[in-house]
Amino acid sequence: MFKKIITSITLLTFLTSVCFAQEAKIVTLEEGQKAPFSGSLLNVAASAKILAESESCIDKCELRLKKLSDTKDADCTLAVEKLKIANDFEISVYKSQNDFLKSQIDLSVNQLKKKTVSSEWYFVGGFVIGTLTAVLVTYSLAGVID
Repeated sequence: MFKKIITSITLLTFLTSVCFAQEAKIVTLEEGQKAPFSGSLLNVAASAKILAESESCIDKCELRLKKLSDTKDADCTLAVEKLKIANDFEISVYKSQNDFLKSQIDLSVNQLKKKTVSSEWYFVGGFVIGTLTAVLVTYSLAGVID
């Protein structure tokens, strides 16, 4: 991100400087001739070097932007894949918990269905024995008091 900002600022700086530049004057001179204007004089090799450097800088900038774009795309793809894996893991954990709870519910239901008549008879028998005990104790106490 920082490199993109610097690249943008650099490009804007060069573009604005081109806007304020003077009109280009090209004059071919022979050795020993006097220059018709003040400024820098370049030979053909120097002009070719400047042109080649500007073209290579443009190519480098395009390659750098492509690399940054590819890197960001790869980072985003990696992040999405990580999130998908985490989501799949969470789903599998919740499914296993759900299956476990369903099995516990089924086990409890089966235990309730296995309820036998003997457990009801224990309750009735306990009630009858308790009642008889209370009646006998009361009867015996009444006989002792008389």
